[in-house]
This record gives sequence, structure tokens and C-alpha cells, in this order.
Amino acid sequence: MKIAIHGRNFPESARPYIQSMFEELARRQAELIISQGYREFLDNAGVAHYSQATYTVEDGVTDADFIFSLGGDGTLLDAVTHVGPGRFRLSV
Repeated sequence: MKIAIHGRNFPESARPYIQSMFEELARRQAELIISQGYREFLDNAGVAHYSQATYTVEDGVTDADFIFSLGGDGTLLDAVTHVGPGRFRLSV
């Protein structure tokens, strides 16, 4: 299963929850592709994400089974623009 992940900066209080999500995805051996900007934030925040794969907003996501949006409404709207039309079904 390949999962694309996009997010925005988060407060330090959210860090354990984000880390826990990445640990669970690694435990389940999910293949991750992280938006380049979010990956840079995760690296600077010291969050282990277990993925070397990134995508750029310009190139978008073309081969993921799911996309996870970590943030609020604006982040979700950003994530929707990263996928091609008709490629994914949006679930909230």
C-alpha cells in the first residue's frame, strides 16, 4: 500500500501523535511518499518518518493508493490539488 502524506507545521504538543502515526505506518510496512515541504518540516522537527520518497506540489501524486492530509481545512484543500482529477475519492 502506497500512501502520500501532506501536512503543515504543527505545535510541539502534536509531535508525539504525528510520530506515533509514522511508527504505526512503518510497523504495517506502508510505502510512504511525503510532500517535499512537509518532509523538510518533519526532518527539522526531528520526526522519524521512515521514508526517503518525496513528491513536489508541481509534480503532484500520481501513484499512491491514499493521501493523508495532516492539518486543518486549508491543508486538506492543498492536498486535493496534489492529486489528479478523478484519481481519488475524498473521505473525511
